[in-house]
Amino acid sequence: MCFLSLALSQAEQQRQSRTPLELAQMERSTHKNPFFMDLDSEQKSVLFEGMVVEEHKPGAVIIQQGDSGAQAEDFYIIKSGEWTTTTTPTHLPR
Repeated sequence: MCFLSLALSQAEQQRQSRTPLELAQMERSTHKNPFFMDLDSEQKSVLFEGMVVEEHKPGAVIIQQGDSGAQAEDFYIIKSGEWTTTTTPTHLPR
């Protein structure tokens, strides 16, 4: 499974130049996503520079309900593979 993640809180620190191939792959992975549809090419390019490609083995837990810290604040885009999302109901205190 391959993810693109954007550490929103640390994006400025992670900026890196992308090859034309990487930019094309990121464009294909995001072009139908409503979060990215209104961005122009320059805005997407800046955003893509802050993205990190993560590879995960089948069955890996990427993030869990209740996680806090940097991983919980990341924005994930599934580039390829399959995933399952589950939640456990939580009750608010009265």
